[in-house]
Amino acid sequence: MIVCIGSINVDFIFAAGRWPAEHEKHLADNYVCATGGAAANTACELSRLGRKVTMVGGIGNDDLGEIALNGLIAAGVNVDHVIKRSAWKTGCAAIRSMGKSKSILTAGVVDVSVILDSLKTLSVQQDDHLHFSWVPSNEMHNQLQYWRHMGISLSWETDGQMNMPTAELFDIIFMNEVELKMYEQEGIVTDAWIRSLTHDLTVVVTLGDAGAETYFKGQRFFCKAQQVNVVDRTGGGDAFDAGFLDAWLRRCALDACLKRGLESAAIILGQSGPQYRSNADYVGQARK
Repeated sequence: MIVCIGSINVDFIFAAGRWPAEHEKHLADNYVCATGGAAANTACELSRLGRKVTMVGGIGNDDLGEIALNGLIAAGVNVDHVIKRSAWKTGCAAIRSMGKSKSILTAGVVDVSVILDSLKTLSVQQDDHLHFSWVPSNEMHNQLQYWRHMGISLSWETDGQMNMPTAELFDIIFMNEVELKMYEQEGIVTDAWIRSLTHDLTVVVTLGDAGAETYFKGQRFFCKAQQVNVVDRTGGGDAFDAGFLDAWLRRCALDACLKRGLESAAIILGQSGPQYRSNADYVGQARK
């Protein structure tokens, strides 16, 4: 079983090259409304790859919450651990997207601490995997260590919020090249640490059009991206995480994991919306 922990949103994606000016009404070329959020997207893609997936997150007792929940269910994701509260507002995102250009407005009210605290009651066992798109609190460090000791693997989509004490408790951390540069500028990450033999962390970096790279035990692995006519970037990174994790959990070589992640991302980048339209088509195209 794979457990995805993090945001659940409803995405409103407008195919437009710009936001409207003050008092202007600007007609978008198209729009898509879909379940979104980094963890929810990855959960849906993993489920469509044939994985048994449970979602841990929060929604409000509102119409958007029902839309988001139904999207997860339609993808085959177990939603028994999604917490619903009347005091919360389901996350939503207004996304302006046109090819490689994208910008986002987000809103929503969910108490992350309540959701992370609920993980204490989560029933997991050896060989299960936990994927975080939220920052685990410092109070969770002992729990993370316990899970790894029990043979449960862990990954974290750092989303610009990495800190070293938390990162080194994971098996895999994901970031993009912009985030890596930011971490280096802030002194959080050094090239020597990434290439170090002293930790057993797999560091995965997506490189945009160039492809992706990963570092493990002093070795660098690289995979070139396939050519894609990018329609919408929404969910591409989340799909990469899903493809990489699916291969990693099958104990594939790291260069093969990168290739798998890039193939999964390419499918999402070539369409409008953060999730693939058909479970069967997703598996068929991603495993070509």
